[in-house]
Amino acid sequence: MLDSRSAPRPPCASDPDAWDLDVGTPDTWRGAVSTCRSCPLLARCQQLAQTLTASGDVPRGMIWAGIGYDNAGKVIDDLDRHRTAPLDRKRPMRIIRNGARPLCTEPPTSAPRRHFVLGRPLRPTGTEA
Repeated sequence: MLDSRSAPRPPCASDPDAWDLDVGTPDTWRGAVSTCRSCPLLARCQQLAQTLTASGDVPRGMIWAGIGYDNAGKVIDDLDRHRTAPLDRKRPMRIIRNGARPLCTEPPTSAPRRHFVLGRPLRPTGTEA
């Protein structure tokens, strides 16, 4: 059995954000991939990634063993084109009317009454007018 104090520490352990695809940039991701490729623990990391993938527990949103995985667990071919969130996330709302604009002739007199049914009848609260 290996002593954990004598085992080499992987470079990803010192700066895990560089391997996180939700945090970094394409430049940091490329640096992480090149660091992975020169890591002495790369073979172990690849073997662990293959074991996890075979069991259905695919790495998500990270670079693992020099390979980028998106949030769905799919391999990212080009890290420069990877986006963490959709670009048009907060698109302005546009209302398109297909007919005449509805006219409101009567102003609202009061708020509608609401009844909550929770499984038994409610007792009067004494706030009715």
